[in-house]
Amino acid sequence: MAYRDEAVTVVVPTHGRPRLLERSLASVLAQTTRAHTIVVVDDLDDPATREVVERIAANSIERVKYVASLTLAGSASRSRNVGLAMVETPLVAFLDDDDEWLPGFLASTAARLGAGVDLAVSHTVLRTSLGDRPFMRLSEGLLWTMCLGNNPGLTGSNFVAQTAQLIALDGFDETLLVAEDQDLLVRYLAQGGHYRVLSEDCVIQHAGSGEHLSSPGARQVEGLRSFLDKYRDVSSIRDRRYLRAMWHAASIYPGVSRRARVYHRIMQLMNLPLDVFIGRVAARLRNEPSSDAYK
Repeated sequence: MAYRDEAVTVVVPTHGRPRLLERSLASVLAQTTRAHTIVVVDDLDDPATREVVERIAANSIERVKYVASLTLAGSASRSRNVGLAMVETPLVAFLDDDDEWLPGFLASTAARLGAGVDLAVSHTVLRTSLGDRPFMRLSEGLLWTMCLGNNPGLTGSNFVAQTAQLIALDGFDETLLVAEDQDLLVRYLAQGGHYRVLSEDCVIQHAGSGEHLSSPGARQVEGLRSFLDKYRDVSSIRDRRYLRAMWHAASIYPGVSRRARVYHRIMQLMNLPLDVFIGRVAARLRNEPSSDAYK
């Protein structure tokens, strides 16, 4: 199905990173298919962030809105849902403030929607000091039961969806501090949703942009535990082992005692599925980042 310009609203959650936000917004404004509205949801009500958004809005053809949302500060799910509630277009896309799109992202993904397909997903690359590496690679034809371990390739920056479908799903689960994008895919597929994959690298995810939601820490520990608990009764033994391994890995962060770090590292290795372990070793030998969403 062909969508004209201004058929999509872009929601950009941000958390105190105005310099990175400016780069992300520039990539939205550079799209070959223009967005109808760009909604920036700031969970800190940060003056520097507001200044960036207002300056861009004053010089852009697109409608650019700034929204301060202090409830559940730091929750990407909450920020995305606040933006989703403001969408008046048939399509919606999300972009994290430290990611960016290549110019054809909106046009190419939107072209794959229609005929019962309400979700279109692009491949991504991870940009590091060593260059770009393939990263999130969603495959066609996955069932929801196949998406309960490692994130198979959906992020908060690489998909376009029918707005009505996301609203019917109640948006993102605000109880999850991480894996909320993976959870969205699981729920979408579980309700019979269909998707298409754009096998092109149209999204750049930046490593070294500061703390990420998937960085080891108390936040990731809590988030992974919540995701594991939510799907414990329907996930496979392998998926539960993988998530437990990631939970232990996330528990190794600054401030944790040496004894606890040793314990969590041992438990991580004991729970890590063999094929994942081999894949990580192979990636390290090639000097490439792991394809796992959680390290």
